Amino acid sequence: MGQSVTRPPRAIPSSKAMWRLSRFFGIGAVATLGYFVLTNVAVSLYGVGPKTASVGVYLLLMPLSFIAHRWWTFASSGHVVREWVRFCGVHAVNLMIAYEVSSIVAVRDALPPWLAFLIISLVVPAVSFIAFQLWVFTGVSKGVDPRRVS
Repeated sequence: MGQSVTRPPRAIPSSKAMWRLSRFFGIGAVATLGYFVLTNVAVSLYGVGPKTASVGVYLLLMPLSFIAHRWWTFASSGHVVREWVRFCGVHAVNLMIAYEVSSIVAVRDALPPWLAFLIISLVVPAVSFIAFQLWVFTGVSKGVDPRRVS
């Protein structure tokens, strides 16, 4: 009789996994550009305070980011409300990471602020991608095996 052969995990990500990662970063780049433009417009043209503009635009772009990641990056067909709540939870954690790293740098005053921003810019996308893939967008799309990275 035929035996099932279990393959060891791949050390090198598949091309599908790399494509998913590139879509993730593409959407992130578009969202970042939108954030930059809209916050500057809000502050420069409409006189909105920088903190208000920052938070307001961030919240404005979250649903668009959710839709793009759900539809294009992860092709999820899971429960929309559950995925939205989890997506918001990941963003709450990201904001806490950004706040804490910035606070540590500000209190210690031994490290330059750019280092905090670099750490945040590396850690937050990594945390997001892993959380989105393993926890947020777990719905099975047609023909897609949720256990696969691709």
